Amino acid sequence: MTDLFLGKMINNKPLLLLRILCESIALLVICHVFIRPFLRLGILRWGLSISSIAAVFIYTIPIAIVLTLLMFAIGQTVVFSEFDIASIQFQSNSGEVSSRHMSTAAYMIVAGQNYIILLFWSALYLSWHFYRKRNELTRELEVTRLKQLANQINPHFMFNTLNSIRALVYSDQNKAAETITQLSELLRVHMHAEVEALSSLEQERELAENYLQIEHLRLGDRLQLKWDIEETLLQETIPSLIMLTLLENSVKYGVAPSRKGGWITITARELDSEHFCLQVTNSLPEKKVEQGNGIGLGNIRKRLELMYGERATMNVRSDDNFDVLLELPKK
Repeated sequence: MTDLFLGKMINNKPLLLLRILCESIALLVICHVFIRPFLRLGILRWGLSISSIAAVFIYTIPIAIVLTLLMFAIGQTVVFSEFDIASIQFQSNSGEVSSRHMSTAAYMIVAGQNYIILLFWSALYLSWHFYRKRNELTRELEVTRLKQLANQINPHFMFNTLNSIRALVYSDQNKAAETITQLSELLRVHMHAEVEALSSLEQERELAENYLQIEHLRLGDRLQLKWDIEETLLQETIPSLIMLTLLENSVKYGVAPSRKGGWITITARELDSEHFCLQVTNSLPEKKVEQGNGIGLGNIRKRLELMYGERATMNVRSDDNFDVLLELPKK
């Protein structure tokens, strides 16, 4: 016998493609209207568990039956009646045409296939949602950690600054007022840095100069500075407050403990077309002093890892002088 149904399918490819499109749309509608809300309310809200997974398997059974009936209804329409898969026609050698309808077992097979498709779609949807949620949580965690790391102004520096201002109130009120203005600017920029993770090298230099002017009140000529920053790099961005942290470290552990004072050199130069370096070097006191627990430098290293990954490096060296070298990508 010759299968007339297959012949009709071959001769009506556009109509067959249209039917496939209609059934695909029906599948998407079923998934969007019935499956997606259930997954959002049942699993995404209450969490992934054995009971919630079992509920998905059970809930999908009637949905697969509905999808099968909907696909059958599409096949019964006038447009697709010529090659309805529920009724296959055969022609014998004598020319007699006979029809054979799908059995109940065949319907169950189609429903089973739809059931597997719906479960597969559910797994894909949940995987995509959890992947997106994980990325969102990772970004939120990185932002939170960056804010925490940036929110580090030395309490010891604040204590010394307020004592310096207190002494100036009696000896030079104008200088005390100027110092308070510098301190307020320093705090304003610091609070702004909680929102802005990056700032330009020029902004960081201005902030550092305000800080060093305040420290100069306490240390006087014991604090010697040298700036060597290439003008072409002033608009390049670095993590906010990173220069201030390095200078606080240099003053606290390098210059202040020394009876003769010390010096600090801040250098920024271009390495290549994609990278530049920021280097802070300071002298060391005559006697070895406790260098602290390394929280400041550790935070800088963590911030670089979070923001740049392997595109940035930090090298610390301590021999005759203390030197911190940062290699950063250009914006």
